[in-house]
Amino acid sequence: MIKPFLKRRLVSLSVATACTFILGIVSALTFAMLGPAVQILSNPHRLSEVPLTELFGPRLAPYLEYVIGRQSVSAGELWDSLPLFILIAAFLRAILAMMQWFLWEKSSELIARDMRQDLITRYLSLHPEARRDRTQEVDKEIAAGVSSDIRLVREYLVHFFGGFPRESLQVILYLITLFLLEPTLAAFFLLGLGPSALLLSRLGKKMRKRSQRVLDNSSVMIEWLQQRLSGIETIKQFRTEKLEEEQLHRYSERLFQLFVKAARLKARTSPLLEVFAIAAMMFVLGYALQKIAGGSLNSSVLLSFFAVLANLSQSAAKLGRYFNSNKEGEAALARLNKLSESMEQGSRKLRTLTLRPEQESRLLISKLSYNYTSARGDKSKKAALEDINLVFGKGRIYAIAGPSGSGKTTLLKLILGLWQVQDGSLSYGLTRTEDLGYLPQTVQLMPGSIAANISYPHPETDQVRLEDALRRVGLHDFVKALPESWQSEVGEGRAVTLSGGQAQRIKLARLIYHRFPLVVIDEGTSALDPETEATIFKTLREMAEEGATLIMVAHRISALQIADELIVLRRGQVFYQGAPLKILQSENWRELFDEQEKKAEAETEELG
Repeated sequence: MIKPFLKRRLVSLSVATACTFILGIVSALTFAMLGPAVQILSNPHRLSEVPLTELFGPRLAPYLEYVIGRQSVSAGELWDSLPLFILIAAFLRAILAMMQWFLWEKSSELIARDMRQDLITRYLSLHPEARRDRTQEVDKEIAAGVSSDIRLVREYLVHFFGGFPRESLQVILYLITLFLLEPTLAAFFLLGLGPSALLLSRLGKKMRKRSQRVLDNSSVMIEWLQQRLSGIETIKQFRTEKLEEEQLHRYSERLFQLFVKAARLKARTSPLLEVFAIAAMMFVLGYALQKIAGGSLNSSVLLSFFAVLANLSQSAAKLGRYFNSNKEGEAALARLNKLSESMEQGSRKLRTLTLRPEQESRLLISKLSYNYTSARGDKSKKAALEDINLVFGKGRIYAIAGPSGSGKTTLLKLILGLWQVQDGSLSYGLTRTEDLGYLPQTVQLMPGSIAANISYPHPETDQVRLEDALRRVGLHDFVKALPESWQSEVGEGRAVTLSGGQAQRIKLARLIYHRFPLVVIDEGTSALDPETEATIFKTLREMAEEGATLIMVAHRISALQIADELIVLRRGQVFYQGAPLKILQSENWRELFDEQEKKAEAETEELG
């Protein structure tokens, strides 16, 4: 998942890598010069030539002799130039380190931004039918994915691709320098670090597993919190605050224990590596002192050796810290990969509506059937809709009713183009797909102004049409009296708080504003009081008289009565189609549903 995002930042990452390489070379040379610098500065009055082998040893000196074309330098030259060279090298190290780190920080932030955008885009592209099957899995992971997981991946990029290579390269160059200064001492040091490599490998595997558990439990807790926040009124109604607190305590305690286990493992890594490194250094120091006493090693080379070794130990300790961060980042990246693949499988375009502006009806449904499928792709035995044939004329109001499970929601999803037609066809007497309007049962306004909510998705607002829409839903005076009128901010945590009925009327105002020729309403007046409902019904009738076709899913008698035609669904089939009053005036019209249900059950038993 991460490779395409890295390719987008290839130039800046290449510059950062070049800085890393140069930084490693400059660092190794800088600390290799410390021994000669101390030796020369401690004898400033020597006028004789100083062999390079005396300063850098018999293995590193030939390379320097090749570069400068001389086998020795005078003490005076070294006194004048060596301190300045070390200062320039230190300054260059600082500039390179700053550039490298800045480029990786910036690139990682841009990559994190792109990944976050990609995840949200995939989530928005998730087909409603696929989301229906994966909604619990995806919705649970997406919030944690775009927040905590992306943050860990960002740190992973900075450390694994920025800090980890830098310190690794410096360790390699320091080791090469150590072997050039004194190979025997360098070999002893590496042997002493052998156990730390095995330890690091074992700790890494445990760290990744524990980080994965922490992230998984964090996602569960985030989902739980979201559910409780959205259902806070239910909690208050049932007085279950104590029960929820206990549940939260259990989740928090579980997460805390996992954090402690991960932190305990993380805390061991760097100190253990440092212990092995210091033990190896002490062993090497004892051996080196014996060689100096025997005259086979001079103090200048030894001082440079330990200067390089000290910095190697620091780089190794940083590698340990980056190693811990990398395992957390790897776990987060694995979760994001899984989430991305899950959404990729369900990402496809919505059904293209069949538009036939020349047809007389606004919507024509012919032999429409639909079966739900399982996650494995198996169709259910009983069809959700079976052989539906309906004609929706222009300028009329249609009410769709029926008991739970009768197929109302399925029919609406197919009309809206959210689900794919399996059998049959739907054709629309529209010129554009955008001419189909929708008012869902659950009304949630977007954060923004009242005007923006009504004119959405158009960025500009026609004030005349806006005022007309507000007036027709009975909100004009209320909105006009607000401090900022229709520019007042609404939504979660905004300046103006609207009731459920007012929010529903704002959405109805959107339908009027856009003048949709075909409108689908799912229980659009369920949150309105009788007086306001009557006003809205009058408005809906006016929309129909202006040529719009309205299809309403409704259960309330008042909503059914305003329809020109009532369609009753039962067990996925059309049970009744005709004038609402014909069935509603019957005293036993509700019993008709029960009678049809008993008949269907008897047929099922007979077939079974």
